[in-house]
Amino acid sequence: MKLNKKLMALAITTSGVCTLQMKAQLTNSYPTTGNTTIGSHIVAGNGNELWSVAPSLYVNYQSNASKSTYFWNGAAGTGFPILSLINSGKVGIATTTPNFNLQVHGLVDYVTQTIYDRNGGVVSNGANYGKTSRIGLTNLTTGSGEFDGAVLRMSDNNLTIVNQEAGGLFIGSSGAYLNFNGASDKAYFGSSIPLAGVNYAYLNVQGSGDNGLFVRAANSGKYALGLKVYSNNENVIEAYGTSATIKTFTVQGSGSTLINATGVTATGNVFLVQNSTRKLLQLTNDGILRARQIIVDQANWADYVFKPNYDLMSLEQVKKYIKENGHLPGIPSAKEIAETGINLSEMNTKLMEKVEELTLYIIQQQEKTKALEEKIMNLEKK
Repeated sequence: MKLNKKLMALAITTSGVCTLQMKAQLTNSYPTTGNTTIGSHIVAGNGNELWSVAPSLYVNYQSNASKSTYFWNGAAGTGFPILSLINSGKVGIATTTPNFNLQVHGLVDYVTQTIYDRNGGVVSNGANYGKTSRIGLTNLTTGSGEFDGAVLRMSDNNLTIVNQEAGGLFIGSSGAYLNFNGASDKAYFGSSIPLAGVNYAYLNVQGSGDNGLFVRAANSGKYALGLKVYSNNENVIEAYGTSATIKTFTVQGSGSTLINATGVTATGNVFLVQNSTRKLLQLTNDGILRARQIIVDQANWADYVFKPNYDLMSLEQVKKYIKENGHLPGIPSAKEIAETGINLSEMNTKLMEKVEELTLYIIQQQEKTKALEEKIMNLEKK
């Protein structure tokens, strides 16, 4: 490289420090072949370039217009853009036109190989994820291999964030956290650390000074929350109070529902349905069910008593039965009711049966009374 002697100066200051100043003329000539070229420009109109012509070509190029720096893998203007430093403060990897402060642009497919264990079993199937950009985060603890640390990957239209270690993945702000805990294989919302003390689920929500979970359907005809279990005899819902072992409310996949009122006071409400003006249905913990009206479906009402073929016991038979058994025929004894309770539908039918039988007895007695009155009247006429 030829340098104008007027542009080179050696300055010795009074402190004894030497300063070497070199300036290159824009008209300098230099070889364009060989391993390394240093010059003011290679292409007309461009300046301040450092060009290495080796098997892997890297070019530090500063355009007079943009004042930006580009590193290329290949000849000038060809190959792949490795790094772009734009004068606006944007940095691009594999792109010369970054649109963000840091933009990593995928140009080639990301292909993984099938991984086998020592016995020949498939651990992970190979796949082609398409055009991909990847950012790896590693440290001295994780190691620096491909499957170490964490990976932020954009493959085609799919974004993946993975911690490849056995630790956790945290996403959060000062008051809200999302924790994917690799040690417990569970996810936690609302807590920065895993919960303890209970066999928590795969997904856990822990509110901090607020409600735990709210789900709302945005469109008509869509449910807000759907739950499905492996089999109908499994619990699809389990609710707990302050005790972590007592299930206060469970619903099975079959629809079977259990309410455990152990923590409810003796007269407290186990179940209550009400509107803005009154209670509609109330069940207290002392076994009292309160409602305004109860309608019981009954298909076999007691009108069969009035059929001509109904076998009505005589009053003498009824008297004998009561004397021997201590209760009406067809009616459960006090002991039976104490042991098994009362079926309201069946009991109402039985009670109506006795009312209709009493009606028939009254009719019979009325007929007998009328016959006696007629006989008396006939005797009086003689």
